[in-house]
This record gives sequence, C-alpha cells and structure tokens, in this order.
Amino acid sequence: MKADKILLSRWLMIVLFALAFIMPPFASQNFETKEIGNIVVVTLSNSFVKNFIPYSTVFQLIALFFLMGIAVWKNRFAKAFSLFAGFSFLAFTLVQNMAITEKFGFRAVISNLILMSITSFVWFRDTWKDENRYTFANFGKKNAWLLVIALFCFWWPMNFSGELDFNPLNFFTGHVVQALQFCPMTPIFLIILIFCKSTISLPIYRITGISGTIIGFWNMMNFFNPSTLYVGVYHLPLFLISLYVLIDSFKLRKNYVQRT
Repeated sequence: MKADKILLSRWLMIVLFALAFIMPPFASQNFETKEIGNIVVVTLSNSFVKNFIPYSTVFQLIALFFLMGIAVWKNRFAKAFSLFAGFSFLAFTLVQNMAITEKFGFRAVISNLILMSITSFVWFRDTWKDENRYTFANFGKKNAWLLVIALFCFWWPMNFSGELDFNPLNFFTGHVVQALQFCPMTPIFLIILIFCKSTISLPIYRITGISGTIIGFWNMMNFFNPSTLYVGVYHLPLFLISLYVLIDSFKLRKNYVQRT
C-alpha cells in the first residue's frame, strides 16, 4: 500500500533524522539561537509529566494491566494493546515535550513532537489495519534475557534528579510516572515486537525503532557529563534496542513486502 511505502521509505527516515538535528525548539519569549540547547534541556526537565505524579500509581497499574494482557491473551488482546500503545505515544508527545517557565514562556521541542506523533499514528493505524499478530513466535532462550531489560525499564529505579532509587515498590507505584515517559516504555514495546517479529507490522517496527534511536542517541550525551552518567546508563536499553530494531527492519523488508 502507498502509506506503507511512505512509512518504510528511506527518505522518511532521513527526514526524521534531519529534523532531530536541525529543527529548533519553540519558545514564546526570550528565544535566541545561542539558547537552543538550554531551551531543550529546560523544556524536557520541566515538562508537564511532573503534573501527573499524584496519579503515577494509577498510570503504572494501567500499563501493567495492558502488558500482562498481551502476554496472557496474546492476539486476542491485539487491538486493545495497539490502542494502548497509540495512546501511550500520544501521551508522551503531549506531556514530555512541552513546558511553561518564567524565562522562556511556553516551550516545545518540535522535532520530538513530530517524531512521537508519527509513532503514535502507526500504532493507532494498526487498530484498523490489524497487521500485528502477537504470537510471541520469536520468543525463546536466545532472547529471553530481554525480559530482564523490560522489567528494569518498567521499574526505572531512578528519580527525576537522576539519583538512584532501588525501592522495589517503584515497580507498582510509578514514582517518576514512567508509564507516561517515552524512554522507559519504548524499549518495552520494542521487546514485545521482537518477541513477535515474524508476525508484526513492519511500519510500526521501523517507525518505533527510528524514534527510539533518535531520542536514545540524544540521551547518550549524558555520558559526557559525570553528574548525569547514570542517566546515560539507564537510557542504553532505549538506544541499543531501538538501533537493533531499526537495522533489523531493513532485513525484514523483503519478506514483509512479499507477505503484504
């Protein structure tokens, strides 16, 4: 289909990567080119997601329900899970990439808004395309270790200040509202796709891999600052799994075209 060709085109991938590097953020006041880096950092660190901390346990338990649901009911839960993923990426778009501060007023990281919106779209699209088949046919001894990574990401033992917090209850309470955050949740979605790799929607696989690779790459910059070293470590699953999926999506392209 034409839409699939666009979503799987190398040109779209190039455009999305280019936007991540050249698209400036928006600030309603005091915008200067030299302040671009600062605007992005301040926006992401003061985003609307913190407003949802009082409801973090609710969101965490909802996410846990859908993750357990797809594991137990598999393809019978397919549309519900794709809908959940679509709403999740839409939530990441709206609550993580915008903020209001005294210095810059309303601010938004435009490239992230575009990237996450497209990712949300491809997951929503599957609710009527019905291409994802959650068979878990690719799950086995060779990749079972990814379950540990998924559990770690859902637990996310670190607070908003980048300090380690290994309280086991965080897995259920969602202390940093990780169910509404792109970086902990995206590796989990991708791991599920990897487990079902032979029967999934390639546009979802490719686009989610692209968005994770780009945002994961920017988070690798934390390794250059000793005070944010752990932040970089915690984002390795996002970057490495997304990069693997992106590369793997090209290997799967030929079989996908034949299947569709």
